[in-house]
Amino acid sequence: MQKRLNKQGFSLIELLVVVAMLGIILAVIFSEYIRVLQQAAVTRKVVKTETDIVNVVWPLFKEIESAGFGIPAKSMTGSGSSCTKANDFSAFKYDSANNRIIIHSTAVGDKKNAGAWSAIGSSCKVSGIPAGEYVAVINPSGMAELGWTSTLTSGTDVILASCDPMWIDMIAYWTPDTGGLECGEAFYRMTQYTSSNKPAICAPSGSAADEKVGRLMRSIAYNAGQDNSQPMLECIRDFSFRFGCISKTSGSLTWVTDAANCSGSTGDLRLVKIGMIVQESPADSSYTAPTTITLFSDLGASLQKTVNIIPTQRNYRWRPIERTIVLRNLE
Repeated sequence: MQKRLNKQGFSLIELLVVVAMLGIILAVIFSEYIRVLQQAAVTRKVVKTETDIVNVVWPLFKEIESAGFGIPAKSMTGSGSSCTKANDFSAFKYDSANNRIIIHSTAVGDKKNAGAWSAIGSSCKVSGIPAGEYVAVINPSGMAELGWTSTLTSGTDVILASCDPMWIDMIAYWTPDTGGLECGEAFYRMTQYTSSNKPAICAPSGSAADEKVGRLMRSIAYNAGQDNSQPMLECIRDFSFRFGCISKTSGSLTWVTDAANCSGSTGDLRLVKIGMIVQESPADSSYTAPTTITLFSDLGASLQKTVNIIPTQRNYRWRPIERTIVLRNLE
């Protein structure tokens, strides 16, 4: 009898207790597994955002910094197919109505004579610009356009094909052959999503205009009305600018909200500060974003921009990005 009792199995209650304990242990393990997967998804999104910033935002900064490397073709004459920027050789512009940055001459930045210029000497002599090239004539005081011509060879000197005596001591700036591309320009802007093109991973937009989520777009245009915008960076909450003007007389720096305000006593446009708010992760119920994110906080209250993060966007991580860019070639 004692031997038979020792051979009895577990009771039903003991089995139920063991199953319950295993269920609790497995539930804890599964819960931790799900948490690790969610954290990995967040980490992948952060890494992707970092990659996007390197691959998209950094080239944007460098492109703005290099604005002015050559003057777009036909920007002096506006001939051909109605150049969009006829008689306008500005290397860099801010279109406040559409909140976009326009960069001229990117199409010629890698050509051999890009950035070449010369003071115009007596008898309209120039140096450093090969014969047979086209030049824009610029008054360095205020960067006003005076004309457009080509260079010719006369003996050992390079002279302008046609020259107004008033051009002496002005600047001849290389521009590509007008038989090539039209008025090359690149522009960047934030475009709000529509219901049909919004990626599922992006935070929802609010009803107000300043609550929208969008994407950073880049376009290269050569002709009037041309727009071949391509998305560069997704899930953008804000894309804003501030502009630094340096006085010619005192050298003092003044920050403004519109590049057009850099004139007269304020000074010339020399600095651009770009501010962006980029979504860093998909929805994460364990995280709550702040109700506001402030850009340009170092410029004082009047120039700061406060972006409201509405309730439906607060379970997403947002990363503010700022960079001050010196427009080197405009010096």
